[in-house]
Amino acid sequence: MRREPLALLTLVGLAACGSPNLTFGDTADDEIVPLDGSDPDATDPPSFCLNELMASNDEALLLDDGSSPDWLELYNPAEEPALLDDWVLRVNDEEVGLSGEIAAEGFVLLYADDGDSGGPTSLGLTLPAEGARVVLENPAGGGQAITYGDVQTDFSVARDEDCCTGEDCLTFAYGGTPGTTNDP
Repeated sequence: MRREPLALLTLVGLAACGSPNLTFGDTADDEIVPLDGSDPDATDPPSFCLNELMASNDEALLLDDGSSPDWLELYNPAEEPALLDDWVLRVNDEEVGLSGEIAAEGFVLLYADDGDSGGPTSLGLTLPAEGARVVLENPAGGGQAITYGDVQTDFSVARDEDCCTGEDCLTFAYGGTPGTTNDP
């Protein structure tokens, strides 16, 4: 199901993503395989990435209105802003188009709350706690996908270090680190 593009605010110190395929949780294999077929062991970090997600948020992140939406964190390690125009975020068979500019060396949170929180960072779709495939795809068809299994409440699926790739890159983190670095 295709949804209208989501316009992201340009915020100083906030960012966006794009490269490998991460599998984590109750699945057969934990691996990183880029969507574009490039080398998953490349030493260059992706230009931006889907850095962390929380599919069952109860108390880890509370908004000003008291709500606790599920969320995805995008991170841009580059020294230049990242454009999200024509990128697509897909959760299983639902997708939303992204647009806007994301500032360099920063984070942005997108709320997976089925549109309940409103505003430009509300995706209008949800993250299933029992697992899903989350794809961040660029206009050329490359990008990244994270496939996760059943996730407990208030645990995030996170890259061990921001935008890391390779074996053992993903971990579960109680409470997550929404909007901040994942580096140990």
